[in-house]
Amino acid sequence: MDGWRFDPISGLIGAVLALVLAGLAYLSRESLAGASEQSLEILRNLLAQLTADTEHRYREGLAEWASRLHVFAKLVPLEKVFVQPPLVPLPPFPIPGVEIPTPRRAPSLGAIINGHPRVAILGDPASGRTSTLAYLSIHFARGEAGQTLGAYMERLPLYISLPRLDWPAMENTGQDVEDKDLIEWLVNSALTSVSGKPAHGAALKNHLSAGTALVLFDGWDELEPEQQRQAATWLGVLADKLVDNIWVVTAGPNGFAPLTAAKFVPVRLGEWENEHARALADRWVNAFQPAEEEAVQDTARLNRNLIGALHAGATPLELAVRCWSFHVDGTLTTGRARTLVRATEQMLNAAEGESDWALADVLAAANDLALLLQKGNRTSLSLQELDEALEAVMPPTGDRHPQAKEQAIKALTAPGSILRSSDGGGYTFPHPLWPSSLAAQQMADLPPATLLEHLEDPAWATMVDYYAEYAPMEPVIEVWLSEPDDLWHTRLCRAARWVSASSPDAQWRNGVMALLARTFLKPELLLPIRQRIAKALINTNDPGVLYLFKQSVQNPEPEIRAAVLSALGQLGREADVEAFRAALD
Repeated sequence: MDGWRFDPISGLIGAVLALVLAGLAYLSRESLAGASEQSLEILRNLLAQLTADTEHRYREGLAEWASRLHVFAKLVPLEKVFVQPPLVPLPPFPIPGVEIPTPRRAPSLGAIINGHPRVAILGDPASGRTSTLAYLSIHFARGEAGQTLGAYMERLPLYISLPRLDWPAMENTGQDVEDKDLIEWLVNSALTSVSGKPAHGAALKNHLSAGTALVLFDGWDELEPEQQRQAATWLGVLADKLVDNIWVVTAGPNGFAPLTAAKFVPVRLGEWENEHARALADRWVNAFQPAEEEAVQDTARLNRNLIGALHAGATPLELAVRCWSFHVDGTLTTGRARTLVRATEQMLNAAEGESDWALADVLAAANDLALLLQKGNRTSLSLQELDEALEAVMPPTGDRHPQAKEQAIKALTAPGSILRSSDGGGYTFPHPLWPSSLAAQQMADLPPATLLEHLEDPAWATMVDYYAEYAPMEPVIEVWLSEPDDLWHTRLCRAARWVSASSPDAQWRNGVMALLARTFLKPELLLPIRQRIAKALINTNDPGVLYLFKQSVQNPEPEIRAAVLSALGQLGREADVEAFRAALD
């Protein structure tokens, strides 16, 4: 092959052509500049349109995901049946000589979001914490927050599950972390939590950088104490660096001190009143639009049941379960635990069909699994544990249909059934309260020794409340009330809950009712505590409570009379008007 050689003629021709092109470009420079700018503008518009389309798809996906974030999502979207909970700001630390004004009315959810850039929503399990975050996600994602919540600014919501975060990756989080790294990690966490697509990340980053995002964190209670401290530090860093965004986290009524240290304002989910129960009944009945006459009758029946359950200590989740059960077959149960047990049967009945497994066997397996979770203080079970529980209650292999166990597993884990897939690859019940109700049935058939060992364990508190519906409580009461009570008489008020759950014929009720009455009439009792005892008395539904209140109308202590009037007002009986007049005179 010959070596390369320079050709003078070819080089001269190339140089002449280059000069000609350069001259033409110079003469046409203004036209080319305009075309370039026009092309850039087209590209910018196209990019903006693509970003807007991507954000729209993210909003649609988040709203759809959040609307399914409740137990009965297969039947009805959350926004159709959600009732905004009462919110109670915690009082500030008292300052000597400074009077703290009492708000005339509880602030709305929108007012809380408008008024505080960092909010911690506190509540017990099943009080509606997750549903509240889902409700915020739906309306902000759809751009409806101004209309439905009174939010002064529409924002892009991000929903993040704290237990799903990669905590080891954030061990060294501090003030020296770059904003772009925080945003990247936050966006990835949000997309992972709601099964979003990586393409949606640009829209989330833009809003976080511009300070127009609403960032919602759920699952604080599921973190270990060390993770909670780490999470609070991390949340504080995020809020300090990514200013003008709004940050909301849900937590339990205790153990939220790290959040207040990170400048989060605590707001408690208040107790539901009768009007909240009525609103829930209306929403459930209206969601399915029956005939007008039927709707009025259904709402009245459901109202009475929900209000009675509310006074017996039912949580918002338990009230929703009653609504669902009523919609399924028109039945209304009494008892908090029995409501969840009945719903379990309804869920499995819906899946039974022409299957070759027996409903009684599957219910027995569900009960055994619930007791297993309760004793282990955990919420998730494996497929192997599910398989073993069914194997233990079903007939021997040769005496049952070959596919019976597989069909039973499918029925237990089908969408809308009693077991749901968990993040760790196992299964959970629809809510932690659910296995407690099933375990209570099992514990009622066992000696009380195991239960007594766990009376002080918060993880067993709900199960013990449910246990009172099934078993004699004498051993429990004896141990529980033998310990000294606190200033607010927490032990006595909890015993009153057991009274409301028990049979009216139970003899042990008399001792608890007498102690409640004596405590209520103590002259030295502070008024808020006396009012709390009065509410506990009302919620027992004991017929002697009204007699006690009417007798106490003439008590010489003015605070006792005031507490009685407040209690009679809660009862709302027209027949008590004369008692009001006597006390006021």
